[in-house]
Amino acid sequence: MRLRQLGPLLLLLALPDRPIVLLLAVSPSDTVPRGANFNVSCRAEGSPAPAYRWTVPPAPNVHTSADNSTVSVAGADRHNRGVYVCRVSNAHGQHLGQVRIQVTDHRLIIAALIAGAAVLLLGGTAGLIYYLKSTACKKGEYNVQDAESSAKATCLGRDGAVYGIQLTQT
Repeated sequence: MRLRQLGPLLLLLALPDRPIVLLLAVSPSDTVPRGANFNVSCRAEGSPAPAYRWTVPPAPNVHTSADNSTVSVAGADRHNRGVYVCRVSNAHGQHLGQVRIQVTDHRLIIAALIAGAAVLLLGGTAGLIYYLKSTACKKGEYNVQDAESSAKATCLGRDGAVYGIQLTQT
């Protein structure tokens, strides 16, 4: 409807008007955590009143309101991410608005953290094994009494193996 002023008179005229989308809003936000609920609302004006039609990503958890102006999603998942288009139309034309919805999945972040921890644990274990193997004859039990005349001794490593070592005088 339009207001027209003709001299001292103010007229309210109901003239035919093509529709226009005035508001396209996502509640609570356009980035939605996996499993959360959200709504996309479309508000338009035109004369006659426009009809609403939606184009949304195909998913079984998408529902529209009785007047078709709002799309509701319960328990968002990866199928709900994408572009939501509200198309309004009447006898004088059509107009559309669109919004992109992102659905975040924290399970991927948790999986990456677990994988990183596993790599650190394996690396630490391999480093400890290398350290123990490389210091086997540096720290151990030495039999030097039998080696006094030959300058050679034996080392009993942690793994039970016997290693030969060279003795030097200081």
